[in-house]
Amino acid sequence: LEPEEIYTAIHQAVDATMLCEAFIIILHDEDTDYDEAVYNFDQGGRWPSQRFPHGEGLTGRVMASGQTLLIEDLDQSSDVPAIHFGAPEHVRSVLAVPLRYGDRLVGMLSAQSYRPNIYRPQHRLLLETLGAQFASVITNTFLYQQAQSRLRELEIVAAISAAVRTAPDRDSILSTILDQLLERLKVEGASLERMEANHALYTEQARGIWADLTGETLKPGEGLSGQVLQTGQPYLNNDAHLEPRLFRPDLFKGCHAIAAAPLIVESHITGLLWIASARSLNDDDLRLLTAIADIAANALHRAALQEQMLAQAHQMTEIIESVPEGVVLINEDGKVLLANPVAEQILARLSQTPRHKRITHLGGHPLAELLTSPPKGLWHEIRSTTSAFELIARPIVNGYGLEHWVLVIKD
Repeated sequence: LEPEEIYTAIHQAVDATMLCEAFIIILHDEDTDYDEAVYNFDQGGRWPSQRFPHGEGLTGRVMASGQTLLIEDLDQSSDVPAIHFGAPEHVRSVLAVPLRYGDRLVGMLSAQSYRPNIYRPQHRLLLETLGAQFASVITNTFLYQQAQSRLRELEIVAAISAAVRTAPDRDSILSTILDQLLERLKVEGASLERMEANHALYTEQARGIWADLTGETLKPGEGLSGQVLQTGQPYLNNDAHLEPRLFRPDLFKGCHAIAAAPLIVESHITGLLWIASARSLNDDDLRLLTAIADIAANALHRAALQEQMLAQAHQMTEIIESVPEGVVLINEDGKVLLANPVAEQILARLSQTPRHKRITHLGGHPLAELLTSPPKGLWHEIRSTTSAFELIARPIVNGYGLEHWVLVIKD
């Protein structure tokens, strides 16, 4: 399951069956514009990996034809656009086979020698056989690694989502998300910028090496944040220390990699989530940060709606409690859901039910009678032994089809 172990094993297998002074493994990535020479061996030593555009070198020739390429003497084959690596002296004999996984070409294997006319049909058959096995093994290995990476991402997203759900307010949500980012992604800094009404960005909270950013405000379009907002896309830069638009470079403390993901609610960007890292970040990190940004955006949006709802409820309660009439909200079974202080006093005098938790009668009148229009005028008249009251009822139908009633009672 380790690519490096597989590269070494296939090299040893080829070296045991044919002369192989140089050996190359090249993998083709359909998601990028490059092929990568992941294993370069020449004259007894390993050389650094190389990347080159699709279609170049021996790989381009083999990938285009899908056929094995046999060059008996490279000195006499000037039409082959070989890419040189390793020792100054170039090879003479080349045997290159395509790597197939199903109907897809995934790369190339190449055995090479500094002597001409080395490879024979049996060598071709052996390398094609080993190449077929290698293509299957290495593809399955990468699929396994991708599956493990996705599983890790899901575990992190689930853990952060669960932690956010238990956070009681906006500040707690922010603290939870940023602390989880530092711990789970193993990064050195994290911050969340909130979009203001004037399109400035206010750093609500920051952690790690960026802790001093808390409370900072970026003007509209300022810094890298302005660039990310303009594109509306996630951002990753492993050479951020070279970026002239970098805001507060003094807070990076050796971290060269940064990434950002926009917080989006109903197609509107509400802020940015940033991380800083001493290690290089990759597409997996950016995808994970984007998923966490979605969690943050939705959680903060719900918290804002809840704050608005509580504020409106408080305001409504103050209004109801200040009116001189009694105001009562009941459900279809007569259960009292809300009553202002004036209504509490009136119900105590009119209701036959102890503590008037559920109204069945008021002043001897059945509740069902009071919920209909009176024969004369708009108000029902209700009498107790010492007082007279007027009552009017109006229905409220909620979104679930259940009927509530508002009763207004005047002394």
